[in-house]
Amino acid sequence: MEERIRIPEKDLTLEKPLGDIRNILWTNIIDSTNDTWPSIQIIFKLTELVKIAVEAIQKTRKELGNKPEEANQLIDFLNNTNRYQLDALDIEDRTTISLKLRKFLLIGT
Repeated sequence: MEERIRIPEKDLTLEKPLGDIRNILWTNIIDSTNDTWPSIQIIFKLTELVKIAVEAIQKTRKELGNKPEEANQLIDFLNNTNRYQLDALDIEDRTTISLKLRKFLLIGT
């Protein structure tokens, strides 16, 4: 009779149902991880590409120095200078020079 009592006591400890729940949860966690891992790998690759792009931008800024700032100052100067001042500087076409400076700012060359 003790054996009959022990079996239900073992079932009452929730050992089996908790084990089943644990297995289900781990299976779901593993499946979820397997589903999201490719996305995580893409994020890592994109992070590396962003780092490379930032390094390239910093290198370009270092090579250009203050040229973009100087180009902006030249555009401001051309826009704020009257025709007589431009003639004195032998600048005939303010628009062409200004467009070239703007193009320089956009493409960096």
